[in-house]
Amino acid sequence: MINDWYLGDNWVDIPLGRGDGFPKTARERYAGDADWVRRWSCYAQVMSVAAEHWGERDDAFEEMGDPHLRIYQDLLSVDLLKRNSPSEVGRFLHDSIIKPVLTELYEQDEEPLADESLQHRAKSREAICAWYCAVDSRQSWKAAARQWRQTIPQSPRGPLQPERTIKERMWRRGLAEPEAFPPFAAPGLRLITERLDDALRAYRRTDVAEDTDLLDLLLPADLAQVVRRGSAELAEKRSQYPPSVLENLGIDEQGQTDLMAAALPKLRECVARRESMLLLGPTSSGKSRIGRIAVCHAITRAHQRHGRAIVLLPTKALVSQAIEEWKEFLKGTEFESWRILPGSRDYPHNDEAIARGEFEVAIIIPEKLAGLMAGGMTLDGCDLIVVDELQNLADPGRGPRLEMLLTTIRATYRMPILGLSATLTEKAAEDVRAWLKISRDAVVQVKRRPVPLNMLVCDDRQVRERHAERSEGEVYSHDLGSVLRRWKTDPVLKAHLDGVRIYERALASAVTLLKDKKRDIRSVLCFVASRQDAQKLAEAAQAVLDRDPEMSRVDPAASPFAGRFGTLDDKDAQERHKAFFRFPQTTVRNSVEKSLRTGVGYHSARLDQGVRNVVERAFRDGLIRLLFATDTLKLGINLPADAVVVGSLTTPTGDKKSQVLNRDTVAQRLGRAGRLGLGTGRSPRGYGYLVIPQVRPMKSAVEFQETELRGLATCLTPKFEGEPEIDIALRALCDVDAVYEHYIDYTSQGASIVSQVDDRWFAAELLHWAVQQKLPFTLEELGSRLDALYHASLGVVTNAAPPDRAAVIAMLSEGRLIGRSPRAAAEDPEPAIWVVTGLGRAVSTSGLPFADARVVEQLVTEASDGAGDLTLLWIAARSRHVTETMSWISVVPASSDDGREREQRERVLRLAAAIASAPGERQRQAHQLAESAFVRDLDERDLIGTGVVAGQLRQMMTGPALNPGLEAITALLRACVMLLWISGCPLSRIETAIQTNTRITGSRVQGPREVAVHAADVRNLGENASYLFDAARELSGVRPQGALFRRFEALGDAVELGVPGMLGPLARLPIPAAHRERIVHLVPYLRTGAAEGVDDISDIVDRYLSRPARPPHDRGKARRMLEFTLSREERAEIRSLLEVQELRRRRGLRLSAEFRTMRIPGFSFYVFEDALDRLSRDNAEDVPEELATLLGALGLTVREDPPGMLTVTTPRSPELTCRIAVHTGDFGVADLRSARDRADVVVACARVTPGVRSAFPGSEHNPVVVQPAILLEALGKIMQLAQADGTIDDPTTSGAADGRPALDEFLTADESEDAEYGEYGEYGDFGDFGDGADGEETDAWESLDSMTPGTEVAEGIEMVGHRLLRLLMAAPPMLGRSELNRLVAGLHVAAPPAEEADGPLTGGEV
Repeated sequence: MINDWYLGDNWVDIPLGRGDGFPKTARERYAGDADWVRRWSCYAQVMSVAAEHWGERDDAFEEMGDPHLRIYQDLLSVDLLKRNSPSEVGRFLHDSIIKPVLTELYEQDEEPLADESLQHRAKSREAICAWYCAVDSRQSWKAAARQWRQTIPQSPRGPLQPERTIKERMWRRGLAEPEAFPPFAAPGLRLITERLDDALRAYRRTDVAEDTDLLDLLLPADLAQVVRRGSAELAEKRSQYPPSVLENLGIDEQGQTDLMAAALPKLRECVARRESMLLLGPTSSGKSRIGRIAVCHAITRAHQRHGRAIVLLPTKALVSQAIEEWKEFLKGTEFESWRILPGSRDYPHNDEAIARGEFEVAIIIPEKLAGLMAGGMTLDGCDLIVVDELQNLADPGRGPRLEMLLTTIRATYRMPILGLSATLTEKAAEDVRAWLKISRDAVVQVKRRPVPLNMLVCDDRQVRERHAERSEGEVYSHDLGSVLRRWKTDPVLKAHLDGVRIYERALASAVTLLKDKKRDIRSVLCFVASRQDAQKLAEAAQAVLDRDPEMSRVDPAASPFAGRFGTLDDKDAQERHKAFFRFPQTTVRNSVEKSLRTGVGYHSARLDQGVRNVVERAFRDGLIRLLFATDTLKLGINLPADAVVVGSLTTPTGDKKSQVLNRDTVAQRLGRAGRLGLGTGRSPRGYGYLVIPQVRPMKSAVEFQETELRGLATCLTPKFEGEPEIDIALRALCDVDAVYEHYIDYTSQGASIVSQVDDRWFAAELLHWAVQQKLPFTLEELGSRLDALYHASLGVVTNAAPPDRAAVIAMLSEGRLIGRSPRAAAEDPEPAIWVVTGLGRAVSTSGLPFADARVVEQLVTEASDGAGDLTLLWIAARSRHVTETMSWISVVPASSDDGREREQRERVLRLAAAIASAPGERQRQAHQLAESAFVRDLDERDLIGTGVVAGQLRQMMTGPALNPGLEAITALLRACVMLLWISGCPLSRIETAIQTNTRITGSRVQGPREVAVHAADVRNLGENASYLFDAARELSGVRPQGALFRRFEALGDAVELGVPGMLGPLARLPIPAAHRERIVHLVPYLRTGAAEGVDDISDIVDRYLSRPARPPHDRGKARRMLEFTLSREERAEIRSLLEVQELRRRRGLRLSAEFRTMRIPGFSFYVFEDALDRLSRDNAEDVPEELATLLGALGLTVREDPPGMLTVTTPRSPELTCRIAVHTGDFGVADLRSARDRADVVVACARVTPGVRSAFPGSEHNPVVVQPAILLEALGKIMQLAQADGTIDDPTTSGAADGRPALDEFLTADESEDAEYGEYGEYGDFGDFGDGADGEETDAWESLDSMTPGTEVAEGIEMVGHRLLRLLMAAPPMLGRSELNRLVAGLHVAAPPAEEADGPLTGGEV
């Protein structure tokens, strides 16, 4: 025990250490910061118990929790001992505090914050390693000393008595033995003290605990102040409530919700212990707010370490919204510079930074995180994962994806998960708790809403209402029928009502609420089933308000932001008006403009993200007061409303049927009313209406979930004995009392959750795991991983059947996603060793269903055979991924008249034939169409090409009159749309071309029948199809043949963005000025070669999109010019954003952390990071010599002639010669041209301009362009594979006393000369490359004369150099990190099967 005498005030004056060479006291040495010595003594006392005699004492945990220890008397709160036994406290300290802190410091190898002398750094590192080994060994001091000696950098002699030396470094007794104070090791001990302080901050003893705000313990001061300001605003809102409401209000006088008050104290404990937590509460209870607090607390607790957190959100729209909320939350604080990175398909430029862990907070959808993890991303170092909208586990579409992702995380990592969910059933909450291993006291659930919500059910005569303050319902009458009858006397309104007949009651309810002066409702949100319904209802409501004498008139000449309900000042209205009109002129923009003027709008997937943001902001600001919405607002988009009307009790399922809403969905929609602190009216209450449908749904067109079917059927008495349950349920949907009983007045509130993953999901995750393995695996290892996944899944808790091991593995092997390892004997029918195939890797990284693996193979095969773009698009359009995610842009089968359907098919074939015809014939065929203006947007290429599928497509369009299937015709229609889209055809022209040329009119047709095309549908179609081309790029890039994968890369980007590849960076800019409909005006200039040789796309923008100083006199021409030209300010903004993209890309070319400390073979102190600095420096004359040094260290023969040009050969293949040019300035298109036919590889040591990448398709003689960081990572990856295979030793560095690598021997492998990368055999070879002369080895070590090269090149390293040279010769023209990953994957994927399947797609024969 530590003696009590040091605890007095005089402990700071006790002499520390021996001799006269050091300061005598803690006060003299550390002045005002001496208290760390006292705290260290307390920590050392309990840590010593963990370090001593583990093999002999079973009561170590109990002794560590002894309340008489000074750590409990002086530092920690007594509450820790009151709630737990000494053994539990000791185990907690060891497992959750001491061991993680020591492990983190040991692995980080940071330099302590102290004197910069070499001796301080070395001894401090030894002290940290000493404590880690002592606690980690759990055996004896002898074993700890032996482990310690192996981990620390040694002097030539090494410590003579390691057991004594390790104890000296540790200062185990602290102030109880002041003479043993180790001054040189003290900085390390101090660093341990500070980390323990931080880890135990939540449990520190404080004399002012009652007066200390909990937020101050959770957050830094400025973030805590931000939260307090938000609470003060809520407290002010609370003051508006009458006393009768306050009793049931879920918010206190300080503005804290019930959930915050209950969750924050437990949050401190759970984060400190790295334990998971579950928060359950109704909408508006502040779950997302608590999630932000938890993230900030977890990150700031990391102290000097780079803390990180991940927030999972279910949709792209929620990700975009959360980013804005985070920016606002951190604004004005010292954490404003945090990297808050969104991750979804809308932000592809963030993928690499997120995968590398270069963020503080990543806000990401589950699909994106799963894809990045499949590509190799790890979650090491992540402090917290927040899963918002956890109730989505019950969703049939999103549930399995989320469940599988969390299962994988749980099976692979140990990190805390904070689940945020709407109310769950008691069983569902218990299942989720047990699944995520959450203790019962870490589950926080509240029932009360911060904002009162009255819920009502009504038809056109009766209303049944439940008030927030009482559970019993109130019944009264109202008369919507008279309102509807009055409207129908107006012919214009009657025409509108005829188009929305099933929603008449919902429309009347919404408009009546908007005019309700008694309740002072300022905003109404009405949910409907489909986007057509939303738009038609908005148009009908606009007509109603225009004819209402109580409503103000709308001035069509005024700014739309000064409309009927204008709330903005003139300056703000003008600025937003100017920004809005930078969106291109489309039908969607026109409809949104009308919404702003009239105050009535719609919100659906038909709106592009830009104009959708305008609608959402206008609704929040009160410019739009009535909004009709689809399921795009189901999942928590932050749109406040005083009242919500659920206008339909069904939702479309995509197969011309609808499904009855479940209770959870209805609760989510009604919960949008009266959101926390966001109401726009003066009434502090929300109103949620369920409107009984006007027309009873048809039995054949509606589906029920089992729970809803039984629940509704029990709400009514059968009309006769044996009445079918579904008939009773359909009657109940039209009965006010039955709907009220089922949806409003039920006791078991919340979503039910069961496991939805099956063998296919387990197979997909097993494939992800296999892709990440660097070495081959056995079927037994696959089975073990499958078992681990199952035991980490929700199915274990819900008693779901385990996956069928044989069936799962058969999916992978029979689908050619895994195959025999190259080292397996060819005659072995059941090889013991397996690897992933190139196809398996492509399917895994793209996230496609296994059923589309064949489609990906066929895309590569057909492209190799010369298929044109239209053929490839047709193949992609027939994939399961596209057909199952797209229900629009399709030929709809006629219900009774097959003649109409046949005629529309013929029109689609005629349109496709005109598009695909030869350039000289295209114009003639186009004249036979009703609309042919789109032809001018097509370039002079063969769009069908050659090959098996190309022949089928050509025969279908030009051959004998056959009747191809509906699926094939719909796929062809979508392929035509995508072709026009990637050709830069304006969306208005695409809509006109498709709708006009597919329209059918006639006496037998009631109105025109045509294929509807909307901008959002075209974008979604392109985005979904791009996944197929991404997978084809991965497959063709694993073992590249020519530049085929570049074609898929360009096609994937073009079909996603709707512009040729060179314009891709422009199309990705998040500003209206760079809208796709504006930049397509640049496409003609690209075709004429005007952009050839241009390094920066911003130069093209300046040249061709500049707005003239003087507009044309003709107002029409002036308006059209305004549409597609850009002002000087807009062009400057574009240039600035492009420069930011380029800077981000260049930062991404820094060495990854895993490669920075790798040693250059043959050198003791020369690491990769040093090599990168030397290859990137300004002294151009030295760079070729540095590169020659690097290559020579790998056993390659290097000769420089002429200056700047290296001729490199390998002793293993003297005929293999590579000409490497070193370029030290910016590498542009002109430099690329000069390098053609002169060099095989160009090492571009500075910036590579964006124009270089787009210039590659122009020539077949392009060199490989690689930057130094990628070159070094290529070397590092090959060395890692060689080390994993036993060919070379571990290439990583272990730090010496001076912070540099030790002088021990690096290369010890003695493999034979014929060894070909060990088990990877010939499949690691890239084949033969041309003829070349033998090189002459040169001595290029002089520039590194301060270093110590090895005298010989080991056999294994010579093989590494041989492999690196072959990789460079096989690389694509622009070798980036993604291309490098594919090439390295090609070293150890299984070879393609001997029998390539070249047949047509299933169902593709004609």
